[in-house]
Amino acid sequence: MKVLFLTKYNLEKFGIAEPLIALSAALSACGADVLIAGSHETAKAGRLRGGRPCLHAPLPKPGLMRGAAVRNLVGLCRQHEIEIIHCHGLYRPGYAARLIKRRSGIPYVVTSWGDIVPSSSRQQRRSVRRRCRRILADADAVTHPTAVIAEYAGRLCDVSAKSSIIPNGIDLSWWRSGAVPLAGRYILAIGKLTEQKGFGVLIDAMGRLAGRQTDISLVIAGSGQAASALRAQAGDLGLEVREGLAGLGDAQGGAVFFAGFVGDEMKLGLFRGARLVAFSSQYGEAFPGVLLEAMVCGKAIVASDIPATRAIITPGENALLVAPADADAWAAAIGNLLGNNELRSSIERNNLQRAEQYDWPVIAGKFTEIYRRVLTRRRRQAAT
Repeated sequence: MKVLFLTKYNLEKFGIAEPLIALSAALSACGADVLIAGSHETAKAGRLRGGRPCLHAPLPKPGLMRGAAVRNLVGLCRQHEIEIIHCHGLYRPGYAARLIKRRSGIPYVVTSWGDIVPSSSRQQRRSVRRRCRRILADADAVTHPTAVIAEYAGRLCDVSAKSSIIPNGIDLSWWRSGAVPLAGRYILAIGKLTEQKGFGVLIDAMGRLAGRQTDISLVIAGSGQAASALRAQAGDLGLEVREGLAGLGDAQGGAVFFAGFVGDEMKLGLFRGARLVAFSSQYGEAFPGVLLEAMVCGKAIVASDIPATRAIITPGENALLVAPADADAWAAAIGNLLGNNELRSSIERNNLQRAEQYDWPVIAGKFTEIYRRVLTRRRRQAAT
């Protein structure tokens, strides 16, 4: 079957493009012929990380998506003999796919992400909600990475009869490769340096731990607009601020290492060497990929108790969950895991086992079955 991935996301951006590219490769291994078409400028290169081919397919805002823009998309589908469209993102890709379907009959599947979260500024506009309801109503199938996102979709339109929860996957073989763990005793936190990610709460917790856990440091990997404020916060608390990772193996504790952006190999080394992983997002995650990365590496986790976390975590078995903004609770949970070898080892074992169900071939098989059901139903309808 020939599948078109339609997205507006930056196809070079880590955290967004990675699962999309990995899924396309896993589907190809299952026998699907997948073409990625993106509206972002990064699609113009014609080839993505890992060598996956892609096309640049402009997706105007729905209010401007008419005439030539729609004809071009329909022409692209016909040129490549596309049988089914998979929209990664509800609003703009879904709106385009709905118009393509009306003109060509090509069915579409929607995977909803953060663009369906009610708190987003876009979803608060009545015209957007009306369009999203139509996109969901006309979709041939709808998938969600977590039950939380499925609930958000259900508030717009009842899609329960054609809805499936399929999480993101992970490449078990790569994550369990022979990469060398980084030396040092440290807690790892990774993500974009924004207020929403909650790194400031972790730094406050480290300040509280400084007198009790003097042999542990914090590594914050990522870049973003909050970097300067976070460095200043750590300094004000009397924590040693380090740029980069030099000296991590010799650190005596009480330091905060700002690693900046890290590539794949360095990220793997950081996860492999971490004493535990902290996931401090304060709200609104579509799918917490950092948790999955920690699980596949067999790491103990302390995480914010938010709906997205509970979608893949069983409290006490896979992580200790704490109130997102409570630095005292964070310090207590981190201290508990660091000081309780039996509990930490139990969580590590549980996470290694839980990660097996997220291997990309398993996830790709679930999507392949949905595609087949949609195409079979479409053929039956065409025959009557």
